[in-house]
Amino acid sequence: MVPGVSVPSTPASGPPYSYAHYPPVIPSELHPLLRPDSHAIHFDLALFEFRPVDSKGTPIPVQTLAEPATHPPTTRLVVTSDQVPRWPVVLDYHAATLGTPHSTSMLPPITLGDVLYAIHQTMQAQITHREWAELNEKEEIAVAKAYTKRYKLVAGHEARLAAEGVKRVDYLLRKVMFAGLTRRNGDQGYENLRLLVKSR
Repeated sequence: MVPGVSVPSTPASGPPYSYAHYPPVIPSELHPLLRPDSHAIHFDLALFEFRPVDSKGTPIPVQTLAEPATHPPTTRLVVTSDQVPRWPVVLDYHAATLGTPHSTSMLPPITLGDVLYAIHQTMQAQITHREWAELNEKEEIAVAKAYTKRYKLVAGHEARLAAEGVKRVDYLLRKVMFAGLTRRNGDQGYENLRLLVKSR
């Protein structure tokens, strides 16, 4: 069962986020809210609803989520977490999957919202019985504690969330807060990225 997703529909007030003016020697750049040094986003991957907010708890505006995730824009990204490397987040826009005759150069770019939503959905997926069986006893105890803590935090939804069982996000243990993306060592572009997470 895939948990419900709530995307903010009313833009929040405040200054818009934008890419910095940079010299031509810099070949590419991540959206400001995806950078590890950003303190303007609060995104809890353990929440069953999709709700990235700013430092004041206000939902990130829809128009900001629609901004390209990288500059120059890209149609393919792979995001991997060191904590759960078996579950990469793959965003790959091409004509066949989008059902369009357009060339690659005319495909829509991957947006900030696309990246955040894909990460959230990947982490909210239920694990399989086989994946659970691969854990050792110590890991089972740690993941089970994370699972219990997660569903008990959401008042009014405890029973439903408990029934959904263990999810991938529980494998992150206490580090369930989005902390930005970085390039993989040696990579020059932003096609292969590393997901950073931190404790609440």
